[in-house]
Amino acid sequence: MANAVERMFNSYMRIKKEVERLDRETYQYMPVTDVVTGSMTEFPYLMRKYTIRDTVPVLVLNDNTNLEKRLKVLSSRRTAVANHLNTITDSNIVELLRLRYVFGYGWSLVAMVNHGGYSEDEAKAIIAQYFKGFD
Repeated sequence: MANAVERMFNSYMRIKKEVERLDRETYQYMPVTDVVTGSMTEFPYLMRKYTIRDTVPVLVLNDNTNLEKRLKVLSSRRTAVANHLNTITDSNIVELLRLRYVFGYGWSLVAMVNHGGYSEDEAKAIIAQYFKGFD
């Protein structure tokens, strides 16, 4: 039976994908260009025109209140995972959790990438033991 912390981490990748999907549905990113005149501090007598380019989000839907509410809820859940990771003092556990739940790596890749030298089963056992502490 999974406890609240384990469920929070297990749902992170799904939440991340849903936030990206909602962001694409809610906003369309439009290119913006502006031209300004200025000079460098080293050569204040040389005035030049500088072009600044960026993209800005533009709302696509007029009635998107439900999408905005859902996006806020999901964003707060993502923030809860980040805050929980910041409270963990053991760097090996943080690394295992990040690789598995934040980046979505499989257990074999988590064991290979992690610098602690764990096998796949050892990595699973360490995380299972960590989650047991919240029962």
